[in-house]
Amino acid sequence: MALDWLSRLLSRFSIQLGGSNPSSVWSYGRGSISENIFQNQQIQKFTPSYTYQINTKNILDHLDRVSNFSYANEAVNRLNTQRQANLDFIDSEVETLRNIVIPTPQFTSYERFGKRAKPNEVYDRPFSYGSGGGVRRWWLVNPVKKAQYESEVKEFALYKEDALSQINESINNFIEKRDLITSKAPFSL
Repeated sequence: MALDWLSRLLSRFSIQLGGSNPSSVWSYGRGSISENIFQNQQIQKFTPSYTYQINTKNILDHLDRVSNFSYANEAVNRLNTQRQANLDFIDSEVETLRNIVIPTPQFTSYERFGKRAKPNEVYDRPFSYGSGGGVRRWWLVNPVKKAQYESEVKEFALYKEDALSQINESINNFIEKRDLITSKAPFSL
């Protein structure tokens, strides 16, 4: 609101000083004093001396930035800090992967010891115990539970093999990344 009021006030002031169109920038001296100053500033930008001044200023600014090694030192320090952080991360990941242990679960029990077989059990190999008494006992096997046990053992063996191969592959990938990082010297000026 204040800007609108100020623009209307300046517009009236410009018209009172003899300006015919207060919105025309390129009025060639027929506008207000402020328009003429603005016009002169715009026209000056196309002169060779202004171009030379701008080019000289840009070149000097660029040379100042190039000659100021504090930016370069800071950039090198940041790169080396990031490099070390990457190496530390890779080392911790490899250590974690190497410490993974896959425990063997409790499988279905399919054997028991005794003298008599229950329904769905069969006699397996006999064994003796005692001191000279020669008492004979038998391992008794439930065929259904034995099939379930073998299925669980086979499934776990496949799972463990797959998991260990994935862990080894991940470790190899991390070691390759670490070798790639360490194959290059730290950054320096």
